[in-house]
Amino acid sequence: MKHDHAQLKEMIIEAAYKSVIELIKVLADEIISDDTLDDISADKMRNAVLAKKTALDDAFYILSKIETEKNMLEGNQKEEVDEVKFQSFAEKRSKGR
Repeated sequence: MKHDHAQLKEMIIEAAYKSVIELIKVLADEIISDDTLDDISADKMRNAVLAKKTALDDAFYILSKIETEKNMLEGNQKEEVDEVKFQSFAEKRSKGR
């Protein structure tokens, strides 16, 4: 099956929307449940919070990228504003060391 460039971009955009939905599910999950038997350590809680922060950053980055690509497909290419370089949490933290 042969696809042209625009079709492939549309397929990528659709897949990206699905990934944003999955990231929203991560954000919506509770860190601490109502069940008091599930005691969570501070380290596990910190990791869960960091995972949610990463999911939030990733979701907004993906949405921004989708908007840029859709504008390009529709011929509404805007002047590029200084695009913020995506960095993972580890990359951000390692800069100062």
